[in-house]
Amino acid sequence: AGLSQGVSAATVNDTKNGGNSTATASLIKPDEGSEAANIKLTAVPDITFAEQVISGEALTIDSAKTVSDPITVVNPGQDDGWSVSVKTAGFVGTSDDMKGKLLRGAVLSFDAGTVSTDNPAAVTDEEKPTGVAIPVNETDGLITSASTNQGYGTWYHKHEVNEVHLSIPSANVAGDYQADLV
Repeated sequence: AGLSQGVSAATVNDTKNGGNSTATASLIKPDEGSEAANIKLTAVPDITFAEQVISGEALTIDSAKTVSDPITVVNPGQDDGWSVSVKTAGFVGTSDDMKGKLLRGAVLSFDAGTVSTDNPAAVTDEEKPTGVAIPVNETDGLITSASTNQGYGTWYHKHEVNEVHLSIPSANVAGDYQADLV
């Protein structure tokens, strides 16, 4: 003989036992002016290019060797939008014998890259920030931004190695160079 168990359907009775229920949640913005209310830039990439042989002619490096962290912005629900800009004073020599020497005319550039979030299913295309292709020079240049009512939560602007380039004109000398991106 087999065992069986019967279960009857739940119904709402006069004392409201059983049936449907609700769940509620309230989210509030952090206090205006508090540290928690600030939109934060929490990570930026370091970029390394592979060693190149110079020939006395212009050199274009079409791909970085490594691009570390993506540009990461955390917005705790501010409506005003945000932007990230980048600039550099140029590439300067890093070894003792190269101190003060410039990599003259060098241009670091980024393609638009890919902007993503932790929870893409919760965001419409209209709410997504935008990545921008940009050559980096001495002037602040926009690299990623969110307009009003965009860019809530955590956003990552990632550049693959083939989306970062370095153009170096002729008339430069061999050496190790570094540019501070600010």
